[in-house]
Amino acid sequence: MALCEIRPTRKDTFMMAEESVSGELESMAVSTHGVLAQNISFGIEVDTTNTNENTGALDEGVPIIGGQRAQISGEIVLRGLDSLSTEPDWFLLLKAAAMAVTQYASPVPASPEAVTAGTDTGVTLGASFSNTEGDYNGAALDLPGVNPNDPIPIRSHNASRQVDLFYDNNDVNISGTAQIPAQFVLSPVSPASGTMPRISAGIYSGGNLHQLYGGVVTASLRMNAGQNVILSFTISGVYQAPIAAEPDAVLAKPDNPFVFRNGFSRVEGLSARCTSVAFNLTNQIFVNPDVEHPTGYCPPEIVSRRITGDTNPTTVQVTTRDPWAKLLANQNSHMMFMAKAGAGGAGNRLYIGMNNARLLNAPPDASGEVARTNIQTQLDDANDGFFITIV
Repeated sequence: MALCEIRPTRKDTFMMAEESVSGELESMAVSTHGVLAQNISFGIEVDTTNTNENTGALDEGVPIIGGQRAQISGEIVLRGLDSLSTEPDWFLLLKAAAMAVTQYASPVPASPEAVTAGTDTGVTLGASFSNTEGDYNGAALDLPGVNPNDPIPIRSHNASRQVDLFYDNNDVNISGTAQIPAQFVLSPVSPASGTMPRISAGIYSGGNLHQLYGGVVTASLRMNAGQNVILSFTISGVYQAPIAAEPDAVLAKPDNPFVFRNGFSRVEGLSARCTSVAFNLTNQIFVNPDVEHPTGYCPPEIVSRRITGDTNPTTVQVTTRDPWAKLLANQNSHMMFMAKAGAGGAGNRLYIGMNNARLLNAPPDASGEVARTNIQTQLDDANDGFFITIV
């Protein structure tokens, strides 16, 4: 008797590519477009129309199949970079979720420059820095006089070169020199129609390749103390009929994940010792029917966005940090979190933060051994205020 053929799901492989022609399937191969991912799933949404035609029998008519759409969901363990000259593959997911990348290929300025007018939460940068408002929002700033080991991210930057930091120096004015090291910064954008990158993506599973194209993304990030940083994603796109195919390569698994430890958590610039952090990039995705398209639908579009954040700082007295006052006064807060891959160093420090975070709720939580406050926020800033930085 012939053996039963089985194909382990352990061999399933995910790949994706930016489309060179937006809305058209990009040719892909695992050797060049494969991405390490886990908990991958491929879903197909099929329109059906029920009929009530009389046939002379008791049986109801079967539905008629119409348009089709597809989704790929999964998770990526974020890892440190060997080089700050090349974007990691998962940046493509965030660009297709309406975020843009700013790369600092070399330090700004070329040599550290003295700061002036320092307070405990900000400084005025020297003349070699840009005086264009917002240029450095989200960028991490080397301030050896404050923290010689790790840069401190900038909350906001104005035309007078004054910067506010995601940091509170405990009533000691910041002084010394400053420099922006090489890094990547991602922040939200509202791209003009047709300019946002679109994704073709596929899953090899069971000897077949399942694909979609014209994809846009909704995503979330989570950081739990002592654990890996996880990017969850859903790509929504146009369904492509599967083909029989096997992956052309096996993906390597580098051992440099970002772990939420040996970093910091700051709420209102103060140490927060959070154990749980989550940010959600919730995009409303609309799929427009198109009678001229073979599937009955155009590629999907992002039509609105909501960025929210949740965390649980240790509770302190309201004289130190008072989220309830800000909540009742409709005022904004800010928060920043940092994880490291290994011991840190260039390309191995990940910052995720939100400025202008409108407080939605802040209930006290005494369910554990340590009193905490469950802070819930939503970004209150157009095209700004949420940052992902690798330095």
